[in-house]
Amino acid sequence: ATTKIFTTQGSNMAYILNYIGLTETKLRNYEAAIEALDSAISLNPKDADQFVNRGLAKENNQDKVGAIEDYRLALAINPEHGLAQHNLVALNGIQGSTEDSQKLLVESIERNPGLPYAHAQLAFSKFSSGDFIGALEEYDLAIEIDSTDVNYLFNRGLVREKMKDYEGSIDDFTKAIALKQDYESAWLNRGNVLTKLNLLEEAIDDYSMAIFYNPRYATAYYNRALNKKKLGLAKEACEDLRKAEEFGMIVKKSVQDKICKDVK
Repeated sequence: ATTKIFTTQGSNMAYILNYIGLTETKLRNYEAAIEALDSAISLNPKDADQFVNRGLAKENNQDKVGAIEDYRLALAINPEHGLAQHNLVALNGIQGSTEDSQKLLVESIERNPGLPYAHAQLAFSKFSSGDFIGALEEYDLAIEIDSTDVNYLFNRGLVREKMKDYEGSIDDFTKAIALKQDYESAWLNRGNVLTKLNLLEEAIDDYSMAIFYNPRYATAYYNRALNKKKLGLAKEACEDLRKAEEFGMIVKKSVQDKICKDVK
């Protein structure tokens, strides 16, 4: 969300209502937020930030069409509004074609090249469409602007894994973990890459850390079970497999037979 500095001049009541709307959004009282922002906009209809804030409240209230309209109204007032551009592109990406979404993102970046989330959104779109080289380039740019965002590092790690750059992938997951120690998905995915490199014991350690931070992490139990089986730890592997099932994973009978058949 965006705000302007409160001053004693201008549309003071509109600013106050804008802040009320932001507060209600944070409290997840979205209808109250929309009502406050409606009033703010009626008092000061030339403030693009207020339309963006109302769009965010509507988006959270599952009114995607209304949110898109508000972001467009904000851009009609201020065509360079970076957050309005980003949010509009994100919603269009959900509802429209990948090509259209990427075109809007490129236009957004051209207007605001210093916004990392636009690069990250474009990177994700390219990754989803199988353009791993393009995704890597955009994540590189996003991280160059903001190297402290763990999600950018994590997602670039996924891209590098797809490109079989396993050392680069491990480096990105490691950096993400350094910034957010309880990032369970980073522990899991670093374990997956270590498994591909046949570093099974190191991978088990990472899966164990993922489970430490999320004791119901079915995928981590499952992957750890497979590695333990390869290391000859049949009983422990079967225990992990049963934990994975307990926490919601559907395990094929062939896998059950392979890991738990001879375990009492």
